Amino acid sequence: MNLDPKHIKSKIILMINADYTLNEVRTFFIELKEKGITKELIYQLLEDIRNENSVNNNEDFILELMDVASDYCPKPLRVWE
Repeated sequence: MNLDPKHIKSKIILMINADYTLNEVRTFFIELKEKGITKELIYQLLEDIRNENSVNNNEDFILELMDVASDYCPKPLRVWE
């Protein structure tokens, strides 16, 4: 798995634009966590995606992903807790 932040960001954009579910993206986050990627990096990448309008009308979904990345979500969805 390529752990370069640009690659991770591109993969997240692809997943959002391809209508992946929250649980599918969360699974990707779990894989990244297991490889040593921090929640701060994922949150920053999501914030960048949101600010750049890199995805089509998916701001609510991006905000949900940001909640998952920051562990500000129900306990069963937390990744970095």
